Amino acid sequence: MSRKRTEQGMTLIILLVLMIVVVGAATVFFKRSVNEVKYQRNNTAATQAVWNANALVEEAKYQIETSGYDSTGNLWLSNAISTNPAIANEKGTVLVGALTSPWYELRATSTTSNITKTLVVRVRDRDVFSKYLFFTSNDDINIGTTTTKGQIHTNQSLNFYYGGAQIMELATAVTGFGFGSGADWSNTDFYGGYNPAGATVGWPQVSQLSALETTAIGPYKVSSSSSDYSGMGTFNTEIEFLGDQVRIVARSLGGSILSDATHPMPANGLIYVEGDVTSMKGDLNGQVSVATLGKVDITGPIKYVDADNDPKYHNDTGGWTIDEYVDNPAYNGTSVLGVMSQYDITVTPQAPYNMEMMGAYMSLEGNWHCDLSQTKGHLRYTGSMVSKERGWRYSGSTGKGWSASGLYTYDVDMYNTPPPHFLQVETTDYRAWEVE
Repeated sequence: MSRKRTEQGMTLIILLVLMIVVVGAATVFFKRSVNEVKYQRNNTAATQAVWNANALVEEAKYQIETSGYDSTGNLWLSNAISTNPAIANEKGTVLVGALTSPWYELRATSTTSNITKTLVVRVRDRDVFSKYLFFTSNDDINIGTTTTKGQIHTNQSLNFYYGGAQIMELATAVTGFGFGSGADWSNTDFYGGYNPAGATVGWPQVSQLSALETTAIGPYKVSSSSSDYSGMGTFNTEIEFLGDQVRIVARSLGGSILSDATHPMPANGLIYVEGDVTSMKGDLNGQVSVATLGKVDITGPIKYVDADNDPKYHNDTGGWTIDEYVDNPAYNGTSVLGVMSQYDITVTPQAPYNMEMMGAYMSLEGNWHCDLSQTKGHLRYTGSMVSKERGWRYSGSTGKGWSASGLYTYDVDMYNTPPPHFLQVETTDYRAWEVE
């Protein structure tokens, strides 16, 4: 074989190898391109399916929020369960299911190019006032150098003073935010979002509070219309929580004891008081609400404990600085307290120098506030405070009241398992958006 033929053979082999490499690379490139096109097409279809599902949820929200209510809840939601699919159109379908009351589940499903996506949303058909750390209906909320750990809303204006406020959750107002006495946007921290032009939240009527009288039974209906208290005339009531029991004392307006008895917590979770509650305090192991057409005086700490008397919160070092007030890992209870009054809820001078109080408090025609006749120390509040007018814990000009420090923390149990019979508002709430 000549050298020329050998060189020609090697050239052919090299060309063949190059062709194989080029064809292989082209094949890989073509397959990759096809896969990328398929991926992009599927991704576009999946995105479109999610958008369609979201549009279906928005349509369901419109139906819910324009629907009426009856004693059982939102009419559209309750009817939708028996007419599933509740919505069916070119975008897809919406199925409605009942979860543990008052929760419903919306399942909005859409298919685009054989790609199916379902958006799952939990709906509370009636929202609860106990979702707010602070709420006022007819008055501004004023905040100083305070840390708030919970949602805040006012149907009026939210005002900040002095600077240094730390607002950890959503803060909303209807007529705007105000700043004064050195406070401004730069030294007021919003960590959970804010909206100074939010929607007005409707306020309940006193008739809704008085209607609870028919729900209370036996000795828990502290009223002259109850057989347990008939013939006593006009009287005031003292309530002391003793773990899983409650002491109810009826006193004449002159101070004489008319009735003094200790009972287990009411089975239906309601204590109704016709007149004023002139003392409330104690350690609670249970779920109960107190409703009154009078006022409520807080005369001592109100704390949650479990069956072993372990408190829900404690101070690791026994001090009262904000950082030392923490959850107690030993606590394993499910306590929750609701207090609803027509008039003011007051932390009185009888309360200790350093004060703790837990629960959801609502004043329909007044406010919550601390007495300003004495100079006190720290106030630790965990729960929800809702009132028609704004409240206070101390006087900035005199230093009286609980002026050393204030820590306001929202208790998530107030939303997940609100106090029994706590008043609601006829609006909805949406949680837990998930894509399947």
